[in-house]
Amino acid sequence: MSAYSIDFASMGEITYKKKLGTFISEFKFPILITTLLAMLSVYIHLYTFGSPMDQTEEIWLKRVTWHLEYAPFAHRLLQNYATLLFHQFFLLPIKESFFVVQYILFLLIGSVFYKYLRLLSFDKYWSIIGLIILLTAYPILGAHFSPVYTWDDMWAYLFIMLMLINLIKLKWNHVGLFLLLGLMAREQTIIFVPILIFIVYLHRENNNSKLKLISILLPILIYIIYRLFLWQEISSSRWGLFNFNFENHGRTNDSLMSIFLSFGFIWLLYFVGCVKLYFNKVLKEYKLLVFGSISTLILTFIIALFFAFTRETRLLFPPFVFVIPIALIALKSIVTYKNNSNWICLKYIFSVILLGVFIFGGINYVEYLNIQCDFWAGADVRFLLLGIHLGVATFFIVLYLLRIILNFFQWVKKKFRLNIKIYKNIFYVIIIGFILFFTIRVISQIFNNRYSIRMITQDYVINDKIKIVNIKYEYIDDIPHAILFSFVALVNLQKDYRIYFHLHLKGSDKMINLDFVPYPRVYNWNAKEVISLRREIDLPPGEYKCIVGLFNEFGRMGKPYKFIITL
Repeated sequence: MSAYSIDFASMGEITYKKKLGTFISEFKFPILITTLLAMLSVYIHLYTFGSPMDQTEEIWLKRVTWHLEYAPFAHRLLQNYATLLFHQFFLLPIKESFFVVQYILFLLIGSVFYKYLRLLSFDKYWSIIGLIILLTAYPILGAHFSPVYTWDDMWAYLFIMLMLINLIKLKWNHVGLFLLLGLMAREQTIIFVPILIFIVYLHRENNNSKLKLISILLPILIYIIYRLFLWQEISSSRWGLFNFNFENHGRTNDSLMSIFLSFGFIWLLYFVGCVKLYFNKVLKEYKLLVFGSISTLILTFIIALFFAFTRETRLLFPPFVFVIPIALIALKSIVTYKNNSNWICLKYIFSVILLGVFIFGGINYVEYLNIQCDFWAGADVRFLLLGIHLGVATFFIVLYLLRIILNFFQWVKKKFRLNIKIYKNIFYVIIIGFILFFTIRVISQIFNNRYSIRMITQDYVINDKIKIVNIKYEYIDDIPHAILFSFVALVNLQKDYRIYFHLHLKGSDKMINLDFVPYPRVYNWNAKEVISLRREIDLPPGEYKCIVGLFNEFGRMGKPYKFIITL
């Protein structure tokens, strides 16, 4: 070989190794975190009752068949045929095929979202925080519990992110391709079209603006032709669901709490971030996040409130591609806060707090959603989840306030040349105590609803054979009419039992007996099957201490379960 010859194969190998090394260095932690969170999600689904992972192959075959036959699900081909593909070629059961596809998408979504945040100029640290926020959100981590039941949504999330990544890279042909795939996955992807057209309008001075517009409109035209070709009549009830979503107290609870849980405390940070981006000099791309989020949220709420069941939290989640980055900007600005007191932002925080108190004032969180999974459905767990959301939001608010107070003391110290260190510490303690007292008082008032059920223990097991996972009201005309009990048999039961249900009115020695025979009968309860029982109540207003359990002619089964209801 000549001294001046070049070994191109060796150069290619070096380039390949360099690119691989760069990829591993960049994505090793995001992939690890995504994998761990995927394992957590699988664990929750495998080892808690009420998950579709516990359902039989026969049920899953019916479910896939239903999604293949009825509109609008029959038009969303990706998850249906991906499931059948794994079922036929890898000889996996339908259920396992479905979840293999879903968790492959889970892993892809994590890495793609991290890449998306990096393109938005977030550093590795903040991109990983954004990744964790996304993957721990209720519509992702608990995606397959009733009433969420994610089906095609993961596909839509993936294609929406890929569409925006290519938009940032100005690859308009790829934008159109992923827009079409997103529409094929779920037609709700159409909510992103207005912001795409708006971006084309902003760059209308470019000569290829018409081609950009075509790359957006052509996929929509193709999708319309596709839907017309496979036309199926959609139920007329789908065109007026607003009354259903807010028909009574219970459904209003479901709808409002679904809106809250879709992003949790991120809502607060999102509103703060929108204000900061609007009033401060920031990159035009960041301001486009604000416009994109507003347009997609408006359309999302129109769809969720008027044309769908709002209690299905997944419907509210697609704008996460704008909401989470804006929340990260707000979070970063608060954590890295310096000495510039942003009074506009502070006033906005208090406005959101007041709005939140107003909304929560009419909500009984204990009754939220008909979730059969004991991990999510239990009152203790849901109180904990809401407490985490409110706690995180309160933490950053307190941090923001304390830093403003610190600036004030620095100003006083400089102005009057005083040594006020000890007074400052005392003042801090008073302020923190006042905020904690106010927060606890507001939260306690929020949950002191006119109708409430307070479960004293959670996941209560009676004699190692039967488990109580949920207790809630059934409403008629916004008034509790019956108590709904959710039981789970831990084993196949051989004996028959009755349900004893005793109530003691507070301030009275009188005991009210509402015992009843369950249907189906206890000896027909199968292991891991969720049994919903109903007992009508016609009681005067007041607070009742209740006990419930099982008994037969030989006496009670185990210890009773205790709870408190307010009517």
